[in-house]
Amino acid sequence: MTKTKPGDDMVRIRARWDKAAVAIGKGETHLVVTIETPKIKRAAGRAPVDVALVIDRSGSMSGEPLELAKRAVCEALDLLDECDSFAVVAYDNLVYDVVPFGGATKERRREAAGLIRAMETGGSTNLFGGWHRGSEHLLETHRESSRRSGHIRRAILLTDGLANIGETNAAAISWHVTRARQQGIVTSTLGMGHAFDELLLTGMAEAGGGNYAFASRPRDLPAFFARELSEALTVLASGASLTLTLPKGMRATLLNPFPIDRSGKTITVALGDLPAGMTLHLVFAVTTRAKAAVIYPGFNLTGQWTGTGEAAPNDGSITIAIDPLMAMTDADFAAMPFDDEAGRIASEMVAAHAKREALRAYRAGDAVTAHASLHAAQLRFMSAPASAILSEELAELDTLDFASPASEPRRRQIMNDAHRQARGRER
Repeated sequence: MTKTKPGDDMVRIRARWDKAAVAIGKGETHLVVTIETPKIKRAAGRAPVDVALVIDRSGSMSGEPLELAKRAVCEALDLLDECDSFAVVAYDNLVYDVVPFGGATKERRREAAGLIRAMETGGSTNLFGGWHRGSEHLLETHRESSRRSGHIRRAILLTDGLANIGETNAAAISWHVTRARQQGIVTSTLGMGHAFDELLLTGMAEAGGGNYAFASRPRDLPAFFARELSEALTVLASGASLTLTLPKGMRATLLNPFPIDRSGKTITVALGDLPAGMTLHLVFAVTTRAKAAVIYPGFNLTGQWTGTGEAAPNDGSITIAIDPLMAMTDADFAAMPFDDEAGRIASEMVAAHAKREALRAYRAGDAVTAHASLHAAQLRFMSAPASAILSEELAELDTLDFASPASEPRRRQIMNDAHRQARGRER
């Protein structure tokens, strides 16, 4: 590994093949890229955080769900300091500001708690309208003041239902979330209960560079909001990206749910904010179509980021040299050992990717594609390092009765775990 800025160890990156070879013909292997940030305590010199908390107050949130959501928001706001700012937006069929955007002073947080506790449930679910209002708060304040250029900006959305008022097309919503991410706003989503659209929420989180989570019970809400804000409060690098340019004859697919831009042989992964104490494994499935034994040349991978706050004041970049890849006969490929650690990580990510793809296919009514995704992952486990637990999880998913309402909680939990694992977060 070669650093372009020696001594800058805020972001550490290393890369290795799970097997530095492919079989002649339609060969495949995996490139494992590990990104690590150091553990630090929350520092006074951290970057300020601007957050918009967007809360579903539709009729289905009546009773305990809304009461616990209100408590969760109030507890989350107490994590903020006076250098931070926030807004609280509520939505049903209408959208309104419970607390307009402003500084997180003690007095304002105390006033906000009273306004939040007074919230009541309403009608339908204008989910996009709520998210859009929250993101506009963050965009407008950023445009109005160049002093906010170093702020971490998060939109955190909670819902327990389906988007049924305003913009409801998932692709259109994800397009707007992508545009917001490109302007520096990270979107995280939380689905509660068993009636929300997990494809919409996971799509928004992936397009927005944020996290998705599933709360089966209302009492899980305070922990979710605290976790999301705590992550924002320890961000060491923002706008992080990873770029690799592949040699001729080689293709790659990222198995993690991060936004990518592809231009010819160049792939750029938008990593977004990197919090302290993170270990993220990116896994690229690399394929070739070699007609004979050949050595593909090595290539470089470059990571870039913007430092945040006094803890990480400098921008950084790292260039990693990737070892050459050999194409060989099936027999030689089978005899070549795996890198055990890289092989294990790759297997975990293959499994997580297969789960997400299968669940999406099942939700779309395409059981054939869902089974094919699971079986392809299981075939890998026959030859690569993998735990029995991974195989058991895939087998369980393959046998779930998706027509039965009883399978809904388990299916949602599997999607939650697969998404968070693939983004380097705790389940």
